[in-house]
Amino acid sequence: MKEVSTKSVQVASTALNSDVQLLLRCFSTHRQVESNAFLHLDSASFLHTLECHRLTSLFYLTTKNNRFLTLPVKTLLEKRFSKKKLRMLTLVAELCRVSKQFKQATILTVALKGPLLSQQYYNDYTVRECNDLDILVKPSDVQAAYRILTDMGYGMTEVFWSSPKQRAVYHKTFHHYTMYNASNHVVIELHWRLYSSNQVDKGATENLWNNLRIQKLGGLEIQVLSGSDMFIYLCVHGSAHQWTRLFWVQDIVRIIKKEGGEFVGRAYQKSVGRGVARHVLEGCHLSHLLFDACLPLVIQEAIQSDKRIEQLAAMSIFAMNHVTASDNNPIASWGNLTLAQKRVVNHYRTSYHLGGGEALSSSFKRFFINPRYWRLYSFSDRFFVLNYFAAPFLWVYSVFTKNSE
Repeated sequence: MKEVSTKSVQVASTALNSDVQLLLRCFSTHRQVESNAFLHLDSASFLHTLECHRLTSLFYLTTKNNRFLTLPVKTLLEKRFSKKKLRMLTLVAELCRVSKQFKQATILTVALKGPLLSQQYYNDYTVRECNDLDILVKPSDVQAAYRILTDMGYGMTEVFWSSPKQRAVYHKTFHHYTMYNASNHVVIELHWRLYSSNQVDKGATENLWNNLRIQKLGGLEIQVLSGSDMFIYLCVHGSAHQWTRLFWVQDIVRIIKKEGGEFVGRAYQKSVGRGVARHVLEGCHLSHLLFDACLPLVIQEAIQSDKRIEQLAAMSIFAMNHVTASDNNPIASWGNLTLAQKRVVNHYRTSYHLGGGEALSSSFKRFFINPRYWRLYSFSDRFFVLNYFAAPFLWVYSVFTKNSE
């Protein structure tokens, strides 16, 4: 059985813009970086691309000794690397502080992604960039954990409900609070489920509590997901976001390289039982197409036997290729509007390919009960169902209001 075809790799590469292609060549062990690759580089555009894909630190460490990298770009990278390193150290210290408080309150927590994932697979707490800390607690502990974070100076970034019905619907449909501490500018996502989709989450969160492992940080023992649970979680999370940021794919590359083919095969079999096999296959496929990851035979065969994987990968490559345009005003030009429409269509196509009609229904449901609409206008709990009918109009209004300011 041959590795995924060279033609597929070439197609994936040529579908990406020049900044991303150069970035990938710098990470590759098989693709050469030409001597003039950086001479005519638009440094502002390239650095913005690195920021959007959250690969500034890793790129700097990979290329700081590259003789072709121009001095102005190298200097800017070094400054940004130092700034990001300090920021990550702040997150490390805050994770320790928060974990101590939860431990004293006997609340079992799981640290997701973040500095601990960086330490395990990048050999440094600060290399894998992240903007927040993700902490999982059991549903029964959510309110106690919320109060502890509030006492520590955190508050909700947005108020998502103003009535008991709205609050109940939010808890059933979504999976975390986003809380912000103004004193140290740290954001914590407090999770009570692993995944935004109830369909994907079935059984996953319940089983993981019996398979946790310990990772030490600053003398503390912090619970993290087991190896296979984490691998599956990262694949589902990346797929849910269409792998828009390349650092999510780089996580999969790092795990495959460190853990080996047998580990990946076992994790894949586990994902089959959970109904998320395509999420894992897409993550593995992209890791090979973009970063030359070596896939075990069982994964290669599964990818080649499922035509949807190539389609999913193509839509994800489109998303990562346009990540720098994510904040463009869709009503500013016809091109922006067309791009926004394609992104929306791809989002729902991806949901369908990954989870069928139930996943598509779940995606539509989250659109129709978006809590941000409730701040614009909401019906009383007695007539709550009318909020579903008002959602499309409130969405249009919010888009025009946001982009006409």
